[in-house]
Amino acid sequence: MSPCWGRIIGYVCLSFALGLAIPPLFQADRRSETVTHPVVFLTAVALNSKALAPACKAEPLAISDAYLDQAPLVKAAVARLLKQGPQEGGVQIFSRQPAALAERLGQGQAGSFCFAYGGQLYLLRPHIVQGDNRAAVWVAGVQTPRPDLAKALGREDLADYPALAGRLAELDELSEKAIERYQRAQRQKGQAARPTKEAVSDHERAAQAWRQIEESARANHEWINDLRDQSRFSPYYRRSRLDMPPERWHSLMKSLGNSDNWQAFTYGGYLFIGQVEQLTETVEVLIGGAFWGRVIAAGLLFILGLWVMRRAYLVGPGIRLNPQWAAVFADTVFILAAAFGAYCIVDLAMADLLGALAQMDEAVQAVCALMYLPSLVFMAVFAARLACQTLEITPAAVIRHGPGGRRMLPWESVQGFELQDTHVLVGRVGILIPRKLQTMLVIKAEEGDVAVVEPGLRAIKEKVVGELGKMVPPRLQNDIQRLSRDW
Repeated sequence: MSPCWGRIIGYVCLSFALGLAIPPLFQADRRSETVTHPVVFLTAVALNSKALAPACKAEPLAISDAYLDQAPLVKAAVARLLKQGPQEGGVQIFSRQPAALAERLGQGQAGSFCFAYGGQLYLLRPHIVQGDNRAAVWVAGVQTPRPDLAKALGREDLADYPALAGRLAELDELSEKAIERYQRAQRQKGQAARPTKEAVSDHERAAQAWRQIEESARANHEWINDLRDQSRFSPYYRRSRLDMPPERWHSLMKSLGNSDNWQAFTYGGYLFIGQVEQLTETVEVLIGGAFWGRVIAAGLLFILGLWVMRRAYLVGPGIRLNPQWAAVFADTVFILAAAFGAYCIVDLAMADLLGALAQMDEAVQAVCALMYLPSLVFMAVFAARLACQTLEITPAAVIRHGPGGRRMLPWESVQGFELQDTHVLVGRVGILIPRKLQTMLVIKAEEGDVAVVEPGLRAIKEKVVGELGKMVPPRLQNDIQRLSRDW
């Protein structure tokens, strides 16, 4: 087998071995499926002031029907929540009535406030954009839950339910952060209210202005955190999915004596209401046998590639123009470069044949797949010429051994020696310009010119020129002297 074909086959085998071995690192043995399965949803409502902290900055206001009669849309929203319970997103109201109710209750500047009505606590939050008459009402908590409807759980009861314990710990952490943020905001307001002495110099005025900017930025940051809690993370109005098998949930509810229609318990400062529903969603599933299939294929290709590449390092007699370590280094770099194209092909094939989740964009896959074989052949031929050429110099002839076969040139037919530069195109500021790659030795002969690659080491060049100087006829000594000077 010629060095070129050996390297082409070896590059293909080793690059695909790497391409097949890479996907396990990226979890590519998965495909998406639509499944319908039971899922546990958990709704939390607050029972005490600590649990209410993410929603209510102050104690809830007690309002009567007289106030709600003046805001019929708010009253309708409250009635809906009394009947249906907590809802994610709350009940949206597009009217001026919520803002008017807040002003009558003295909460016009508060932004949001909590009020109690019908045994439940509600959060009323107008829209933050001025001029947009919109508001939302959420269930923030309950005032007096019936103990016979929800039994209390302790920390020891959650030892066998880590998912539930983690969810409850998140709620406690959220409440503590909200309380700490509210207390910090109150301290900042107190500090801002303190009178400051009049600045008498430009430096003092600049320092006071900078402190005001810092206090304003800190207040805005706290306001954003508060708004985030009220709109996304807080437990008092939203229902969240619980990462707990329905069987475990039913077992817990059965131990508490709950029926299938009412599944609730209390823990800390919260009343938790659970519900098991059928949910249709897209999930990722493993493709059976794909992992081991790729691993076995990668192993076989790796062994075959090493066997073929080992035979590609055999060289002919004479002076080896480049050391073996240089050939090994070049092959390693080229195989790694080809492995990216092989990985694109593997990714594309698995997506089309097995429905696996593609790890790369389709355009990248197509370009890499089209350029894989031409670039691989170019790299293999270049590496073969770099690694396998030898020059045998005898009193009768000069013989070049390499990928193109054996070329023997008797000294009688040799007409001279020339140096020829080879170039490649490289991009510079958007323009392709030629760049010198190597200076080849060209032996001019009657049978045709023979090109010899430039050795990578100076010592090998000196050895080649020295051997030629010993063997060439006197008529070629001038060329040898020029080679020793210019090459």
